[in-house]
Amino acid sequence: MSRKARYVSIIIIISGLLAALLMHYFYSFDQQQFCFFGKQTSYHSDTKRSYWVNKGTQHSNIPRTIKSCQKESDGAGDLMFSLYENLCRDGQFSDKLKPQARTIVQTYFSDFSNNLIDDGGRRKNLQGSDEDIFRRFMSMGDPSQTSKSFTEACRYFAPRNGVREARPWVVISVAFYSDRTFSQCMTEHNLVKKIPDVKYSYCKGIGW
Repeated sequence: MSRKARYVSIIIIISGLLAALLMHYFYSFDQQQFCFFGKQTSYHSDTKRSYWVNKGTQHSNIPRTIKSCQKESDGAGDLMFSLYENLCRDGQFSDKLKPQARTIVQTYFSDFSNNLIDDGGRRKNLQGSDEDIFRRFMSMGDPSQTSKSFTEACRYFAPRNGVREARPWVVISVAFYSDRTFSQCMTEHNLVKKIPDVKYSYCKGIGW
């Protein structure tokens, strides 16, 4: 090998080592130790690390309140499931469940409708009997007992041949009511949820 060829080989080896070293710095230490084009800092809400704190002068026992509100939330989810199941099986609410259905219409469904931007949509959501209103929320707007979306929703609450078919929007509607009940319960005990902001940095690229 000639002297020139050896020099070229040495230069290539050194260049490769330098490139590997730079890559190590770029991908190590959360990319915060070495950035060619500077760093960008941002924040995001860390919902997984959220926590409850007392608000005002009246203090609640937070662990005990969480346990109590969770029990109330589970009960609300069970109630909503029973109402949907009753509606799917019998087409109307039983005398025992009618008062609970009326309460949900006047609170949960009414609040949901009031948050809609369209005035016509707010009025339409709460038209008809309580059964119509529940079916409308179950089937994404269609209160008919024979609508395809209502029939599909009922495969979750009143499965045929023991096979339960979950529809995402149906499961979510029960979960939303449970979550709302939990949050309201915590608020009634003068507790407020805190969600911390997490700071993180990353290297800018060319042109950023």
